[in-house]
Amino acid sequence: MRPARATAICALLRSAQAKDWIGTVATLSSTNDGKGVLQIQLPNGVTVGTTNNGLSESLSDLKTLIPVGSAVQTEAMALHKGQQVRFSGTFARSQDDCPKETSMTVYSAMNSPGFLFQFNDVRPAN
Repeated sequence: MRPARATAICALLRSAQAKDWIGTVATLSSTNDGKGVLQIQLPNGVTVGTTNNGLSESLSDLKTLIPVGSAVQTEAMALHKGQQVRFSGTFARSQDDCPKETSMTVYSAMNSPGFLFQFNDVRPAN
């Protein structure tokens, strides 16, 4: 089922770019060195977001942690959990899942997937 889902997602996401998508802030925090961690839940329950630590970041081709002092970090710091937002950015790619899925188990990957995402804009939806 997972390979079929990957094929279907790739067919829908012809580009790794997302522009002006709507979601709800699920996680908003930072790493020990101040880089931003952000997870956004889409209306269908799927999440997109950054890694949550420096080690995971170092293993990823696409650097997703929000840089200290960046415009995106300034925008994100004004948000709160549960807030509806409009966001844009880039999905990390993967041979297994098309956009890179970050769950620790196959069960989670299939039932509550989370995709690795680099934000270049995030702001309140209203």
